[in-house]
Amino acid sequence: MKICVGYAFSDKIHQLVVPGIGVQLSDVIIDSYGAGVGMLLQTLFVAFRSNRNKNKDVENS
Repeated sequence: MKICVGYAFSDKIHQLVVPGIGVQLSDVIIDSYGAGVGMLLQTLFVAFRSNRNKNKDVENS
């Protein structure tokens, strides 16, 4: 998560030198929130698949 927040900050710093793009702190917060939701979904997906595989192993025994 720290990498995602750091990237969001570095992206906003980069946007300071790009003409026509506004920079707001809320953009960093939104990017960080999106990264957190993505990590949560990935964790839930991995847990679901792991649990599903364990159930298959029990059925095959």
